[in-house]
Amino acid sequence: MRRVPAVFALALLAGCGGTGTLDQKTFQKEAESIQSVAAEGALLARDVADGKSTVPFTRVHAGELHEQAAKLEETLSTATAQPALEDEVAEAVELAGDVVASLDQLERSPGDAELARGAQGKLETAARQAEDLAGA
Repeated sequence: MRRVPAVFALALLAGCGGTGTLDQKTFQKEAESIQSVAAEGALLARDVADGKSTVPFTRVHAGELHEQAAKLEETLSTATAQPALEDEVAEAVELAGDVVASLDQLERSPGDAELARGAQGKLETAARQAEDLAGA
């Protein structure tokens, strides 16, 4: 899994707030944003599990990622999707919710290596699933 900077995720988020029907291209960008946030969260969780991240940094960074994932979840859950994308959008909303939950745990327990290892696995899985959705 490659690291995607938070700046890239924020740039993608900035283009996702429009109105209208969610088309394939916009959905793909949303799914890529989920992948980016999940991948970065997985890297943070790995660093926590390996004792390579401080508690304050983890708390703040996990909080920022949590906020990004929550915005993605909200954007997708309120979007009107083209009929052909409805199932994929529903899956993306659920996936974003999973990312939010894992990042919330990491933010609330930034020094718990065992919890971080579990969050890492969940976030890596979410990143792969979001990547698959983006390519669909």
